[in-house]
Amino acid sequence: VDDPTIGRLRNAGAIPIGKSNQPEMAMRLATDNALFGLTRNPWHPDRTPSGSSGGEGSAIASGMAPVGMGTDLGGSVRNPAYACGIAATKTSLGRLPVHGSTPVAADPLLGRQLMAVAGPMARNVADLEAMLRATVGRHPRDPRTVDVPFDGGDFVRRAAVPTDLPGGPIHPDAREAVRRTGEALAAAGWEVVDATPPEMGLCYDLWGRLLGEDFPATLAALDAAGLAQSGMAASEEAAAEPLLLDAAGITVGLVSATFGTNGLPRPEATPWIVTDLDVDELLEHARRARAAGAEFVVLALHWGVEYLTTPTATQRDQAESLLADPDVDLIVGHHAHVVQPVGRVGEEFVAYGLGNFLSNQSASCCAVGAQDGVIVEVVLEELQGRAGDGTRGRRGGRRRGGGGRRRGPGRRPRGLVVPDRRADPRRGVARRGARGSPGKGLSGHAAQVGAGLRRPRP
Repeated sequence: VDDPTIGRLRNAGAIPIGKSNQPEMAMRLATDNALFGLTRNPWHPDRTPSGSSGGEGSAIASGMAPVGMGTDLGGSVRNPAYACGIAATKTSLGRLPVHGSTPVAADPLLGRQLMAVAGPMARNVADLEAMLRATVGRHPRDPRTVDVPFDGGDFVRRAAVPTDLPGGPIHPDAREAVRRTGEALAAAGWEVVDATPPEMGLCYDLWGRLLGEDFPATLAALDAAGLAQSGMAASEEAAAEPLLLDAAGITVGLVSATFGTNGLPRPEATPWIVTDLDVDELLEHARRARAAGAEFVVLALHWGVEYLTTPTATQRDQAESLLADPDVDLIVGHHAHVVQPVGRVGEEFVAYGLGNFLSNQSASCCAVGAQDGVIVEVVLEELQGRAGDGTRGRRGGRRRGGGGRRRGPGRRPRGLVVPDRRADPRRGVARRGARGSPGKGLSGHAAQVGAGLRRPRP
């Protein structure tokens, strides 16, 4: 079944020829994914066509198709338009029907219900107008749509053309293009004023808040798939509840945190949606996991600088502060998209960055190392009770006052095992750490969505 807009275009005589490429989850400004590869800008192959509708923008600009239809929530048709030199518009909510051809598309999340719209794309404004005239109007499959005449009445044609916007600098070429646009509108009889849209900061904050409302649905989908997660929460109570996992009979506490959210603001009313990479806060989470019965506590940290193989000074300082506490046993990191080294703080290990496993990044768009990832296996030894009774217990608590770090019964990492592709590029060969000796293994892996362990299968 066609999407309503595609069906209307077909009825008007259009011939659909295919679907175009987009990045995974339609949430990136570069169009590349693991299934169909990298989409290039037809004018400058070494540059991006932007995204998320970058495949459509590139196809239209290169002459593969005269028009195309995308969707836009935060710039998904407008970004490719400016990057590829075509025309596109984010229509008003309810102007065009958005339904899709699958049950998933028919049941959108809150952010999509309020902000995602169909976005026509074409080589020029005249073709864009033709598309709009053929597709506007109410449709029974989208209750948000309304019938509004395409042509409005007589009104003063007045346009605000800002030459400056809050939030960052504007490239001189972009500023010049906006100025020429204003001149073209003035020549067509429009009244043009230089004005900045009011409350841009508030609009940006509200956009982030509305997207944040979709977090509970994301967590519910992960739970339904049986995927444990840490670092996000649907409620304040859930954020305070430790995540305990079983790994080969060892009770592992997993605590995840991030240094940032890609510029998206955190809703002030729900700060617990995402766990901040704050040392004191993380230590409190680790203590809760220990008190709940964790024998071994792992921190999975979204940190570092993208494509930098050397840990930053901030990463090293945070690792030293966290691993100096007796309630933290191991740190695994991600976000850099390249492999970073494994280090030690006292007797504990930190794998600063495990690289990429599930990613749309490769040497074609990013650093060469972005196509690499490692799996780190932690080999543990059992610590006996202080009285030498041979019983197994969890690690001792924090020691107050001077002296060294106290160790009670529990688990201690003896070494790490990582794949050595230098020995055989097709298959990993174990290379043990300085203290690596046979014992029970505990494996962790990092992907774009986080790091940690999966719940064991029954």
